[in-house]
Amino acid sequence: MFPKTIAVILSTLPLFSLGSEKPIKVFIVAGDELVLEQGIIDGRTDGISDAFYPNLDITSGEPKKHVNCAVYAGAYSPTLDYDTMKPVDTGIVELGEQRTRQIQSGKRGREPIPFTPFPEAAMKDGYTTVLRGWVDVPHKGHYEFRAGDGESSFNITTVNGIETYRRAPGQTEATITPVKLTPGKRHAFRTVFFSKPGHAFRIPILNKPGALTTVVANQPEYAFLKNTDGTWSTRDDVVLFDAHPIHNNTETAGRFLTVGDVAYGGRKPRGMIGIEQTLGHTLGDHFDEPVMLVRFGTHPSGFSRGSRSLAHDYLPPSSGGGAAAETKWDVIHFNWGVWDMAYRDPKPGDKWHSNKFTGKLTTPLDVFDKNLRELVAKMKATGATLVWGTITPMHKDLPGRFAEDPPRYNAVAEKIMKENGVHINDLYAESIRQGFPIRPDVHSTGNLSAKAIEAIEAALAAHPNPSKPLPRVLLIGDSITGSYQNAVMKHFEGRANVYKNPGNAEHTGTGLKHIDAWLDPATYLMSGQEYMELVNGVKKTFADMDRYYPGYKGQAVELAGLVWFQGIADASSSRIAAEYQKHLNNLIQDLRKDLGKPQLPIVIGTLGWDGTHATPVRDAQLAADDPSNRITSVDTRPFLRPAAVSPASSEAIYNGNAETYLQIGDALGKAMLELQKK
Repeated sequence: MFPKTIAVILSTLPLFSLGSEKPIKVFIVAGDELVLEQGIIDGRTDGISDAFYPNLDITSGEPKKHVNCAVYAGAYSPTLDYDTMKPVDTGIVELGEQRTRQIQSGKRGREPIPFTPFPEAAMKDGYTTVLRGWVDVPHKGHYEFRAGDGESSFNITTVNGIETYRRAPGQTEATITPVKLTPGKRHAFRTVFFSKPGHAFRIPILNKPGALTTVVANQPEYAFLKNTDGTWSTRDDVVLFDAHPIHNNTETAGRFLTVGDVAYGGRKPRGMIGIEQTLGHTLGDHFDEPVMLVRFGTHPSGFSRGSRSLAHDYLPPSSGGGAAAETKWDVIHFNWGVWDMAYRDPKPGDKWHSNKFTGKLTTPLDVFDKNLRELVAKMKATGATLVWGTITPMHKDLPGRFAEDPPRYNAVAEKIMKENGVHINDLYAESIRQGFPIRPDVHSTGNLSAKAIEAIEAALAAHPNPSKPLPRVLLIGDSITGSYQNAVMKHFEGRANVYKNPGNAEHTGTGLKHIDAWLDPATYLMSGQEYMELVNGVKKTFADMDRYYPGYKGQAVELAGLVWFQGIADASSSRIAAEYQKHLNNLIQDLRKDLGKPQLPIVIGTLGWDGTHATPVRDAQLAADDPSNRITSVDTRPFLRPAAVSPASSEAIYNGNAETYLQIGDALGKAMLELQKK
């Protein structure tokens, strides 16, 4: 079913080390976004709030983000009682972050909305300004009141009559005393400015319930997650590797287990944890051998279409596998180049390190010409209409690539394409048109989805005798192709069957090694792309452990189990939910076969919330429980906590509650250990 050039027969891997190093126990952790980091780490918020009010009680028409302002004659004096004095001016002023609005209907961009201003006297010398208002808070916890910035940060703020903030003139740092507040009521505050007042006002909570820092501080059983100096601990006997080609679009090697997520491909860290923490600790504590978690999942954001379903994305071969009626390609959209023009300067532990001044060019221009001609010839022989996606521009500050190289490589490619009648999709020009790149990241390209869809639409229209019942489109490329892959698939859903080559096509040299297998329609069958990528990702990991496992010493590797945690998208409709049990049973059967482990231990985490059609999905997950067949289901409903005691408010991802993910990971790990005994 899968390309012989990239397949590894896992059942033939040695299960015991012949050397002094202990074999590595590998556990697959696969599914939708539930296998990724969703539990919030930091219990301290940025304090942005709009819950400021001028009245104690809810009043019809009251302006949110506004409080009462009074201005008194004379400079501030601690001997004066401003609560009994008569002000010279009063008003309602706005606090917090400045609001914005659309610049103009149909135009991009936003502009700030002017604050509701202070009374005129407040901005003059010789006056004292006092704010009086009420706030409410979303969670029970300890809050800081940070009033003002710049000159206005010199003030005294009290909450419920207790001084919480003081910065006197000449004081370098403010004295801040957290105050315990509860939701469901309004809390009175007063701010007296020593000088000019300001609109800035933040109320950060220090111990948001359900955040990891709060959980660890309050519950000793999770103290193992921190070192004695307060930093997060790291396990050098447990490795976490993300094998999903979109989530880990740079194929970054695995890392030793520690708190926090990795920002692949220039993305920002999410500041979250998932089931990997306690799952890894539970397995790591049990086994003398090192443990590797090979995780496969991606977030439903950006170009990644949506939560991955078992009815479509992970559809196993037994649920609809089999070659299409006509096994040919109608359109092939392809691109190479980003990897070819990289200058590699391998370092210990980082064989893919790039440096354009000291590194070696991956594919010189003449070799690129030769390789690309061979690749085009092979693709042209399929009879498909070919579309070349040009190499996207490079930022001048990229460490491993020159900004001048894409035009040079594109010029070589353009000559080849014109000689062979290949359509050219100018992604380079489209990226420049959108104002990219804006940062030193090869993925800073803008949104190329519409341009790719337009080019494929035109190619399909020009292709004679398209396949029946639907034309077949193949995408071949690296992570740039991955950036528009799912948008293309979604656009053509029901109009064309769209597939992508397994994994990352990397450079043209890699393409030549695998192109025959990638062009074989039987490789893809009718099973879901995600299923194929999962099996390919596991096999690729085993085949190149020295690339993905830090400090690999050639020891034996054993596939020891699979954790399946998924189902959000399948709960979106009654029809899909009703099919879940059949697809899940087939998934188990097919994965065991394709991974060469007929008795692979499998632990299934159920959906934890009662969404529209979540119940039949969860019932199917629970029905799969069969310890005699080395399958166990773990009901995660008992771990779901309400939003009131959680950092977020989305039940599908357990309201972002870190303690919930710690408990689920531990339960899944213990269930896996029970199966290891059988």
